[in-house]
Amino acid sequence: MRASLNPEQLHQLPESPAGPSSAPSLASSSAERLAWLRARYMKNPRDEMFEDAMREILESDASGGLSARPQRNGLVNETRGVLVLGAPRIGKTALIRRNLRHHTAITVTDGKEPGNALYFRVSASPTLKGVATDILRVTGYGQVHARLRSSQIWDMVVSRLATLGITILWLDEAHHMLELPKERTDVLRRLKTLMQGDNAVALIVSGVPGLAEKIQADEETSERLFRIQLKPMQTERERGEFRSFIGQCCRLVHLEIPEDEYLVERLVSATNGSLGRAIECTHSAIGRALQRKDGHLTLEDFQRGFALKTGLTGDGPFDPEPWPVLKDILDRKGWSV
Repeated sequence: MRASLNPEQLHQLPESPAGPSSAPSLASSSAERLAWLRARYMKNPRDEMFEDAMREILESDASGGLSARPQRNGLVNETRGVLVLGAPRIGKTALIRRNLRHHTAITVTDGKEPGNALYFRVSASPTLKGVATDILRVTGYGQVHARLRSSQIWDMVVSRLATLGITILWLDEAHHMLELPKERTDVLRRLKTLMQGDNAVALIVSGVPGLAEKIQADEETSERLFRIQLKPMQTERERGEFRSFIGQCCRLVHLEIPEDEYLVERLVSATNGSLGRAIECTHSAIGRALQRKDGHLTLEDFQRGFALKTGLTGDGPFDPEPWPVLKDILDRKGWSV
């Protein structure tokens, strides 16, 4: 069955800012078609949630789009932040990056290129001083004297961001900053301090769900952050949108989709409903189908990729049995990823 979509559904796979605008042709190689597809972003209801949150912390321009200017709140003249929470691979980073780039006034940078929104991924088991030192390093500051105190280096970070015109600071995988119990109080105070003063930034903090509880330990910091909780796909609307996404992916790279009405239910089971992991699983299966060059995406393409990813053998969600029967078998066995 060849995938068919209404023109209205084309919004679900907008173009990547860094990639070519037109879909690859049949003459394109399998690798080119898959690379093009992986550069696309699946629009979903979470985009609206993130947009609403950002409108609470950033000013709008004359046309109604978001600017990179942080809102200042009340007599204290402080900025605010957004806390984005979700399980690993659920799609936090893609959600934030795509929706920031959607606004022409906001330019995301990792420090190597000019921009007004700095993306910084926190390394595993960092110290507060180490995070500040790394931010200075990625923004091209140079060597930081080892004898400087953490507070001094963070003051340098604030000054450095202001000099570069960076008004939005995005700390990804920020839960790592709170893993050292002896530093938690200082980390929470530092997050608050980043939203205070003449050079205060709008803060985006993303991490696993447990991050919320740790931040709540400091009421003053917690109250300055709006929250977005990314949950697994649960509703029929979400599953329907993902069915459309798979169909559109297949159409754009010239594949026929599996004749299985429960494909999305199988994917939800295989990924615990994680949108990011379900997209990754779909891309893996499409890549396998493209290499085979017979024009068909099959359940076996999903099954083989899933087995390689998880190392699981035996019954699984992409076995060829009808899904209602297979689901009953898996449930009785207590099967889970």
